[in-house]
Amino acid sequence: MSMFEGIWFDALEFIAKSGNPFPIAGEAFDSKEDFLKFVLDFKEAGVSAFFVAGILDEEWRIKEEGGPIARFLILVCDDNCDWKKMMKLVHYYRPNEFKEIDENVFRLWWD
Repeated sequence: MSMFEGIWFDALEFIAKSGNPFPIAGEAFDSKEDFLKFVLDFKEAGVSAFFVAGILDEEWRIKEEGGPIARFLILVCDDNCDWKKMMKLVHYYRPNEFKEIDENVFRLWWD
């Protein structure tokens, strides 16, 4: 895995533990449930692992927002990834950036 993004954490574990109602990319998702729908959608397209990176855990954020947020989502695709379906999902979820950072490993970022 690329170390370019720093330390990676399992995305599902991160959202389960974060007290922040919007723990992924600020307000990229309306709720934790919306993020779980995102995960299920991308799993159907062949994404096999979901990570977060770029954790912002400042003391003020913990106090004011209830927990840390992750700036980036990292998706790892298996060899049978359905690229057409994946691109439709990327268009639907509209990240500011969708970039391949390693073979079959993609970074998504929302502003």
